[in-house]
Amino acid sequence: MKYEYFNNKLSTAFILSVIVVVLVAFVSIMGVLNPDEIYKTAELSGVQVPNDYATLFFALPVIAICLLFAAKGRLIALICLPGGLYYFTYNYIVYAFDVPLGISLLLYLLIVGLSLIAIFMILSGINMTKVGDKLRPGVPSKLAGIVLLLLGMFIAGFQSSEIMSVINGSKESLPSIALCFADIAIGAPILIVSGIYLLRKKDFGYVAGGTMLFSYIYQCLGLVVGFVISSVLTNTALDLESTVTISFMAILCFVPFLFFIKGAKKQDSK
Repeated sequence: MKYEYFNNKLSTAFILSVIVVVLVAFVSIMGVLNPDEIYKTAELSGVQVPNDYATLFFALPVIAICLLFAAKGRLIALICLPGGLYYFTYNYIVYAFDVPLGISLLLYLLIVGLSLIAIFMILSGINMTKVGDKLRPGVPSKLAGIVLLLLGMFIAGFQSSEIMSVINGSKESLPSIALCFADIAIGAPILIVSGIYLLRKKDFGYVAGGTMLFSYIYQCLGLVVGFVISSVLTNTALDLESTVTISFMAILCFVPFLFFIKGAKKQDSK
């Protein structure tokens, strides 16, 4: 195995990541099999069950592949893995706000906690200087940094306007108030900070920037898969407006992320 980009092998972080994957698989299967018991309301079940299917058939296979190649020391997988764990952290923070106190809530909080610990261990274990030196020549930091900044500002602005529309009475409610606050308090600031570090060509920016680009591609594609599954399960028309918007965001992130893939692949082949 190659661990050129690690200060240490981080076997504990990989073990925690595997535990997270197993827990996510378990709660997703339970959500699909017992939606009424877990989600309590038909409205919540209608939102979360398609997401559980998307997690089982899309999100889990992708992070399993990341884990496999990260364990082999592949640079792009090492960048993607914390992005995948961030996706689960973010996802189950939202879940935790939407379910009553019980076993499900405890499992969601456990997933969030273990994911955060694993992310911290991976990022603290990566040799930032070496990764920055490897990726700096091939990654257009201005393009990637601007995409992250614009995405962060768009998400913060959009979710703030959604909350204000409820306060002003122009909307009766939001699908998930927890998602709005998670975007404003967590998602948008991390995107903006990652973009700033990348624009300044700091070593940390190449790791955090690649991680966040992958994470939002991952999240956007997961949402699109969820939209399609929801349409099939409910026998209703696909929400084309949301699907196109989310797909555009995925493409926007994928364009600069291609340079991370190309740069990492070039280094791994040496």
